[in-house]
Amino acid sequence: MSLMTHAEQTEETRRTMTGYLEERTSKALGSDSQERGRKVWERWFHPELHYYVYGSFPTAGYYYSRDEAMEKFQQPALGLMKTGKMELDELIVDGNKAVVRYHLDGTTAIGLPYNQNYCFIYKVEDGKITEIREFLDTELVHTAVYGMDNPCAQGHTCKAAVAEAQRSSERSGPA
Repeated sequence: MSLMTHAEQTEETRRTMTGYLEERTSKALGSDSQERGRKVWERWFHPELHYYVYGSFPTAGYYYSRDEAMEKFQQPALGLMKTGKMELDELIVDGNKAVVRYHLDGTTAIGLPYNQNYCFIYKVEDGKITEIREFLDTELVHTAVYGMDNPCAQGHTCKAAVAEAQRSSERSGPA
């Protein structure tokens, strides 16, 4: 990493994030979302990405490489959405960190509305995103994505809900 002033580092982070966000939010979710998502991640995320997804739903957790996060989180998540459009609400950049607020309005693979608000904290080094911390409404994920009624009362029986959501998605076919 080259030595940059704080202002230069902030500007590099802003350029990286602006490019990434423009590409990420340019098209609505649809049948090609998984392939498009893979290409975006390969272009903007460092191979040794650390991705933290906070929550109690099945794919929440810590991923310690871009490939692991794609395989275990991003690709399955995109497969559980039928339609949707992500829009940027706010971008705050300071040094090598960026905070981004998005909202996604869409429909899950099981046909339920999915109107989610996200907050992401990104770390950027040498023009690549090296760390992501994702915060979202996990209750909405349980109910709209996995079809669970009152998941807290059910003790977050996510494994069964995941299997059922996948079976339902397979029965309904591609979006």
